[in-house]
Amino acid sequence: MTGRKRSSTLGVHPKESTDEWEAFLVDAIRRGLTGEKIEVISVDGGKGLINAVRSAYPLIPIQRCWAHKMRNILDKVKKGDHKAVKKGLVAIYTAKNMNEPLVLQNNGSPHGVIYIPRW
Repeated sequence: MTGRKRSSTLGVHPKESTDEWEAFLVDAIRRGLTGEKIEVISVDGGKGLINAVRSAYPLIPIQRCWAHKMRNILDKVKKGDHKAVKKGLVAIYTAKNMNEPLVLQNNGSPHGVIYIPRW
């Protein structure tokens, strides 16, 4: 281990099913990505990937990718509210700790932001 980031595996797969992702992750594990130093895995929200990651790395927490999460939330919000809601979401993912977004919620924001940690 050199301390440098590098891609352990790369592949093109026809589907994003659990089986396809499991094959991909089994190959990654075979090539040395054992997960022993991985603190969290960020995913796009696809069910196949989430299921495969839970199977391959059951002890590593999974987090939804913030770019995907923000896009999905903003798709459900009125256009006129996008700026305020996005500001609240940015406050959550740039918070120094899990309590900070809750403090922001109680400081008069017209868009209540609720943050419930996964673990």
